[in-house]
Amino acid sequence: MLEDIQNGQPPCSDSPETFTDSVLNALDYKDFPALCRAQAKIAVNSKDKKLDVVFQSHITAMLGALNLYLDPELSYGWHEASLIASKSLGQGINHACNIRTWIHQFLCNGKLPLHQYGQYHSSILEDEDFAQEIQLHLSEVQQQEGHS
Repeated sequence: MLEDIQNGQPPCSDSPETFTDSVLNALDYKDFPALCRAQAKIAVNSKDKKLDVVFQSHITAMLGALNLYLDPELSYGWHEASLIASKSLGQGINHACNIRTWIHQFLCNGKLPLHQYGQYHSSILEDEDFAQEIQLHLSEVQQQEGHS
């Protein structure tokens, strides 16, 4: 990818176009003022020191892709801009797709991408009845196999 960029070639991605991609690709020069406003809002939010690391990285990726997309000297499309932003964070094509989705959602509703990392989710294994059933099943299997 770096060789492509150095040779003046846009980075390529073989990922299929999604609904988000088609919406973003439909934007044109008339939408640049709104994109610049979104870029400015995200830039302000990125400076918030209270954000957790994951949320901060999502915002940084969005801002990076917007910066690359809006730079008139580069003329990158959404795919290329998000892929470069993703690669700069050590991520890949799936993350680039997520970046485009986050940008689209922000443009639609003005909300930044929340995440569920580190939040408590209960497990079915915490159900005592279910845990007992598993223990009983495992002990039966152990006895059937001749292990004691």
